[in-house]
Order: sequence, then C-alpha cells, then structure tokens
Amino acid sequence: MEEQPLILSIDIGTSNCSVSLFTINGKKIHETKRNLSIISLSPGFFEHNPKELWISVKTCVKNITRKFKEKVDSIVAVGIAGHMPSPIPIDKNGTPLMNCILHLDTRAKPQVEKTLRKIGENEIYLRTGIRPNATYSGFKYLWIKENKPNVYRKTYKFLEPASFVALKLTGEIGIDETHAGGTMLYNIHKRKWDAQLIDALNMDIVKLPSVFFSTKVVGEISGKTMDETGLAKGTQVAVGVVDSFSATFGTGVYSPETLCDISGSTTCLNTVVNKPVLDKEMRFTCYPFIFQDKWILDATFTSGIIVDNFLKNLGIGYRNERLYEHVEKILKNTEIGSGKMLFFPFTGMGEQSPYWDPCMKTVLIGWSPGKKLENIVRALYEGLTYAIKLNVDVFYEKKIKVREVISSGGGAKSREWCQMKADVLNLPVKVPSEVSTTSLGAAIIAGIATKTISNWKDVFNRLKEEYKTYKPDKKRHKKYMKFYTIFKEIYPSVSKIFHLLAKI
Repeated sequence: MEEQPLILSIDIGTSNCSVSLFTINGKKIHETKRNLSIISLSPGFFEHNPKELWISVKTCVKNITRKFKEKVDSIVAVGIAGHMPSPIPIDKNGTPLMNCILHLDTRAKPQVEKTLRKIGENEIYLRTGIRPNATYSGFKYLWIKENKPNVYRKTYKFLEPASFVALKLTGEIGIDETHAGGTMLYNIHKRKWDAQLIDALNMDIVKLPSVFFSTKVVGEISGKTMDETGLAKGTQVAVGVVDSFSATFGTGVYSPETLCDISGSTTCLNTVVNKPVLDKEMRFTCYPFIFQDKWILDATFTSGIIVDNFLKNLGIGYRNERLYEHVEKILKNTEIGSGKMLFFPFTGMGEQSPYWDPCMKTVLIGWSPGKKLENIVRALYEGLTYAIKLNVDVFYEKKIKVREVISSGGGAKSREWCQMKADVLNLPVKVPSEVSTTSLGAAIIAGIATKTISNWKDVFNRLKEEYKTYKPDKKRHKKYMKFYTIFKEIYPSVSKIFHLLAKI
C-alpha cells in the first residue's frame, strides 16, 4: 500500500520552536519542541542567537525523522512560520553577522524620531499599511547602520527567522510577502519594495531579499541539510509565512466575516479582506496576505506576557496544569465586574493597537484592602477581553462586519475565557480541536506551494466540523457593557500622567 504524503511544519516562536508532522488532511501526527533563549543585555533590547535557533530547529526535525524513519520519504513538503519583525543580517556566505533583533525590541526609537522629521508617519502608513514604530525591521536596519556600521557594511541581505531557516535548509535566499510587509519598506498597493521610501530613509535596497508569495517553493533540502535533519534530499521547502498570519489561515479564516483571535504572548486580531483597508488614525496595520488578491488586517497588543507576569507575582503558581485549573475556577466563581475593578492592559511595549502609545503602562483601578486576589485575576482577564472589543469596534467602524470569532493559541484552552470573549463581543467564539493553528497553517501553505494539497478549503471544512462553539449570553453581555463603557474612559483619563512620568 502506497504511503500517504506528509508535510513537516516548523513554527519559530519567541520562547520556543516546534516542529510538527501533518497528513495532507490536516491531522497532526507528532510534535516536538525546544526552548529558545531570549537575550536582554539592556532595557528595551531583546535578541535571539541565530545559531541557537538553527540548532533548535534541526534538533526538532531530527527528532521527528528518527521517530518516523520509515515515513521520511513520504515527507514531500516543509512549511515554515516565524515571528517578525525580527531581522537577522547575513553575509554572502549566509553567516549571521549579529544576533536576531526580536520584535519586542525597541532600541530603534531614535531612528523613528529621525525618520519622522524627514517623512510623515501618515505617508509611511499610506504606502506600507504600517504605523511607524521602533519594532519594525526597517528602523532596526537603520539602527544597525548607525550603531554597527561594520555589520551593516558586511550585510549581504536582511532576513527574518523563517527566511533564515529556509536558507539553512535549502541554501536559497528569499522572503515571503507577509514578512516583507513587516519591514515597513514594502508597498502594499504595488506589492513590491517601495524604492522611493527606501531611498528617503537612506537605505540600500540591494540588501533586501527577493520577495515571493507564501505559496511558493524557495528551494529543496540540500545534501548537507539532509545529513543534519534526516530529511530526504530534494524535499521541497515553502518560502515561509508570518506566524500570526499562518495561525489565521490555520483556523480557516480567509474572509472579512470571520475574525481570528490568537491568544499567545500577544493577542493578534486578524481578518482577511479583498483590498487594502487603511485607517485615518492608524489604529491597525494592513499587510499582504498569503494570496496575491488578499490582504490581512492586524490589531495586536501584549497579553499572555502580562498574564504570566501577574500570576507569577501574585504568588498563585506559574506555568503548570494546576495553575490553569485554578484560574478556570476563579473565572467561573467570581462575578462580572471583578468587584468593581478594571484592569487596563496596555504596556507601551511593541505593537499596542488601537492606542499605540509607548508611554502607556498597565493600570488597575478600584482596588482596596478588602478586595480578594480572585478579583484581581478576573479583572486582568476582563481587561484583556475589553481590549479585544476596542479593536473589534475599530473594524466595525471600517464597515467590516465580523459575524464570528475563531480563537486559537494558548489562551483558547481556557473555556471560561472563551465564554467571556463570546459574552463581551456578543459573537459566537469557535475553538479548533487543535489550538496550535500556526503549525497547521504553515503545513497547508506548504501543501499548496508544492501542489500536494489540491483543495485546501475542503481540508478546513472537514476540520471545522470539530470546532467547539461558545455562544454569547445577552444578559451577561449587558452587564459587561456597563463596565466596558467605563473602561473606554481610562486611556483619555490617564494618558497625560504616563507621558509626564516618561519625561522624568
């Protein structure tokens, strides 16, 4: 009996990388993970070591090819998803010249200020779909040019983690459109590098790699990589895709009616549109999507990092199943409104839709000595959910009629939080049986690229039959809206205070 084709999927996250093996029907056979170290030598500086990244990836791949040795020849495609904007400068030999500058990193703030004195942020947004921010790769290129001129001079190409791993696997250099969009140097209307903008920023366009659709093959497994990974020589590798967009696609979101809520270290709210949609206030970003006639709207803010930090510092445990069960009980047994406390979750770190205020910090309002620990935990989750609604309301303003939400990522494992989202948004929230949709999305994209998967919509239609649905409760929605109305007043009430603190 002939073996069915399999697809290997590589997911490069901020704190770990995972490699999964899928059937062409979207069923996960096996997954292996390895932690990645975040290097932070100064405030605002966050890096990965590219060598450690490659060692982690190839170790995970090797673990799978050893475990399924008899199925290696059935692996016909490799898909790669990765975080961004996280540039890695390489020389002509493909050797990294310095650490990867992570998306959390804000060292390029001076480069943002200098750039905006030459070209307005609105013009940049209209061209690229991105509101200028120190997290984006273009500004990090400028930081390298000004602070590490020898590195910049030796740089042959700037890559992102996914394209770096693709290079190590195939020996070929390229970047996909979703990653190119995160550089803030890519024109979303013309769908190519914006030469005029790049010239205005005094950048060298030759240091930017060729751009491909995510559904294109960048190369094949080489002889050397075959030995390092155990993959068969000639196995095709798709060029890559941004992790959150891969997760969006992996949930089956490819139209404006459905919103993808990815709850991880950050919350990413994505919906797919048929033409570029921009906002005068620049409250969300717009990127090219994996298909040439689609774009994706992205609203992002820090979430999981806040949850982990608060729970750790509140002394109720950290990263274990008992903690998860404890939090579920808290959310189930505490009242809506958290004892009249409100938590405002915006940190000013990285992307912070819809406010984008780097001076903003989290705020807890309404605490008194009589309040219980459980009230604070519930306020934390309610605040994160109100932040989701803030961004969904912006989409509504742009006439994007979201009718349902599909939630994925680690946060989607919480039944109580999913129900809270349904009640606050007054929309059905659906959760896939496999919440790690980033790997699934990358696998299906690789299947499309290699023509291994002929009808990808059929794959999603079958998978959606297993989704769990949380229906909104109208009475709870009305209760939440009383607090949400007040929640919306927090930012205009306290933003001046944090701007004054930032000047000290």
